Amino acid sequence: MPASLSTNLWKIVEDTMDVTLTKVRVMKEADVVFLRQRASHICELLGIEGLKQTRFATAISEVGRSMFVNTVKGMASFAVITDQPASIRVTVRGEGGEVSKLQHHANIPSSERYFGGCGRLVDTFTISGSADAIEVSLVCHLNPGQVVTQENIQEIAGELQKVSPPNQIDIIRQQNNELIQALQKLKEQQAELQVSEEKEREARTVAENAVHARDAMLSVVSHDLRNPLNTISLSTELLQNMPATQIDDQQARLINTIVRSVKTMDRLICDLFDLGSIQAGQLTVEIASDSLTEILLESKEQMSPIAKQAGLTLSYNFPGNLFVFCDRPRFLQILSNLIGNAIKFTSQGGQIDVKVTQEESNICIAVADTGQGIADEQIPFIFDKFRQAGTMRKAGMGLGLSIAKGLVEAQNGKIWVHSKFGEGTVFYFTLPVCKSS
Repeated sequence: MPASLSTNLWKIVEDTMDVTLTKVRVMKEADVVFLRQRASHICELLGIEGLKQTRFATAISEVGRSMFVNTVKGMASFAVITDQPASIRVTVRGEGGEVSKLQHHANIPSSERYFGGCGRLVDTFTISGSADAIEVSLVCHLNPGQVVTQENIQEIAGELQKVSPPNQIDIIRQQNNELIQALQKLKEQQAELQVSEEKEREARTVAENAVHARDAMLSVVSHDLRNPLNTISLSTELLQNMPATQIDDQQARLINTIVRSVKTMDRLICDLFDLGSIQAGQLTVEIASDSLTEILLESKEQMSPIAKQAGLTLSYNFPGNLFVFCDRPRFLQILSNLIGNAIKFTSQGGQIDVKVTQEESNICIAVADTGQGIADEQIPFIFDKFRQAGTMRKAGMGLGLSIAKGLVEAQNGKIWVHSKFGEGTVFYFTLPVCKSS
């Protein structure tokens, strides 16, 4: 049954306010395709374009498909409402078949079957009917202030008469074209993706080469610095051991400054060596059972003067008679790195606490401070090389935490951090416990 124009078309628009343009049979898939085309065509003729046109045509075709699948007789009627706001109204009616099932699902707003969701695509969506029929009305408003005249409707009617319903071959041809266009778009997207992946690979290669070059340079520099640094260290020791009568106070202060600088440089070089060993998987550790009490007391003796000089309180809290499997110098190095880091980022008058608890086969050491804390976005990268734990720039290269992580893992432990910006930080690490010495 071809589309037909209403015999009431020539009636004065101002009297009826509602003019039927055309009707479309909805009894097979080809009718649904034509229904969507009709909706899009009328939208274009009335100036409705873009997303609004697509949504309206989609809703109409989905309702039409439900009608032809579930009813015996389906019909869609297109009308123009000339009142303000001017609108397009499509009424889709179905009779017989499984109308009752359609009506049941239509009354479930959350239902995804049949009409569920179509109401969100149009300006007005209503459902009515009787025992053996159901009628769905979909309304799409025209552009604000748009007026539809009798002449407009005559022009639209003429345009609609030029388009006849498609046959099955036309439908297959159209679907073929749509598929070809989709495949072409997919090829273009794949080509863009390949270009993007190639650029990413090139960028990653450049970055990796830069990292390797930097690490190689640091390795060479640290090795070449060791010999002249040893010479400076020996020379300053000789100066320190000279008789007091041969050195005045100013010279003594300068010598002490040189000694401190040498120690700082030596520590940095050691960090570079350790980092290189960790990265190469060549870090040497000598694990044995050792007294936790002795290790922590030695750490306290080393770090307390540094904390006091910075105006901080350093406390240790640990159970007695515990032994751990560890490399003692490396254990002390971990504590030194974590406590030293806490000292750098805690303001004068702050507190640093070292606390030990036993957890089954491990001990857990916590180093807590009342410093500035770490921002949430920095925490995932806190153990990366050349990163510092705070937001303020401090002396050093940002290797301490990366080295601490490598040393902990080399001794079969784990390390992690909890922090809240502005409220302090707690670093935790574990080591295997030994039940006896």
